[in-house]
Amino acid sequence: MKKVAFFVNSLSGGGAEKILQTLLNRWNGDQWEVVIYSIKKEDVPSGYPRNVSVRFLFDALRDGDGPWGRLWVKVRNGLKLLVYRHFPPSVFHRLFIRGTYDVEAAFIEGYATRIAGGSTHAGTRKLAWVHIDLAANHWTLPAYRNAEEEKAVYRCFDTVACVSRNVRESLLELMGPLQDARVVYNPVDVPRIRDKAVEYVPERPDGKVLFCASGRLVPQKGFDRLVTACRYLAQEGFSFHLWILGEGPERETLEAMIKEGNLQDRITLLGHRENPYPYVKAADWLVCSSRSEGYSTVISESLILGTPVMATLCSGVPEQLRDGEFGLIAENHVLGLYRALEDILTGKADYRDYCGRALRGGSRFDLDGQMSAVKRLFEETR
Repeated sequence: MKKVAFFVNSLSGGGAEKILQTLLNRWNGDQWEVVIYSIKKEDVPSGYPRNVSVRFLFDALRDGDGPWGRLWVKVRNGLKLLVYRHFPPSVFHRLFIRGTYDVEAAFIEGYATRIAGGSTHAGTRKLAWVHIDLAANHWTLPAYRNAEEEKAVYRCFDTVACVSRNVRESLLELMGPLQDARVVYNPVDVPRIRDKAVEYVPERPDGKVLFCASGRLVPQKGFDRLVTACRYLAQEGFSFHLWILGEGPERETLEAMIKEGNLQDRITLLGHRENPYPYVKAADWLVCSSRSEGYSTVISESLILGTPVMATLCSGVPEQLRDGEFGLIAENHVLGLYRALEDILTGKADYRDYCGRALRGGSRFDLDGQMSAVKRLFEETR
């Protein structure tokens, strides 16, 4: 049985984590022994299979810890941070990653990629995933001592899997030539999404066009711009409601914007939902307001459920929506969002037409084919 280690920054919170759950749930456990190394200690979400081992690189303070226990956690984490920040990735890997693996895969950029890149075992195949347009949103720099170190780490990987053509182009633009940077589309579990979407029917506001947006409440997702566009529409008297699914550091900012714009009866922050699919299915439109993306998981899910999509023009979106054939593409700024939402609310963007477009876009997803492409990455030899 071969051994594979996945490295992630967190077990939950975004599209990459959902994709990892899909991959592992479809994995053949008879052929691979899988371990996940996660940066921060947290509860393991129910979506991960039980036969997968999870190890945490940094400990969390617990309510039941006494003073000495809390001190020991802080000291241990501090020492690990010291090693991480001041020594090459190989030192951290040698000290804190237990055992050897046939494959080590960094499934997200940043910290996880730097740690996995530190593997020096000659027989290990090293993979890295890139889910984001790094040229447009170079959020990973704080994970490295400098930009040159990041480039050097990416050159250590045998294969870098990019989730869209745009993501690959931007990666090579930023990092320079790599051994093997290829496009590998994320596996999307179509049967599971459709089953979960009918587990319950959320109550929706009567007589209003219902928009739904989903993602971590972080600047990249552009929810601040979406709220601003909704404020303009409300001032012009349009009738609509917006659900925003997700949690994150921007919640208080968004709450303040909603209150300031007197939008409490038009925008609802629903928080994190373990099963978001009934909300996406119940909505009239899915809105992706992101400043940058890679290959948006929520867009794929919406197309599968037949919910029309309006998305800002950023990396991956033209590929997913086939330049507007499968959804409405807005310019990537507040005014672009406003104009696209206005087109929807005035009927210029015909709802029934875009329902059909979404269904056609959703019919393209082939889980078995996508899983086969991913498995080939792990089965190739160095």
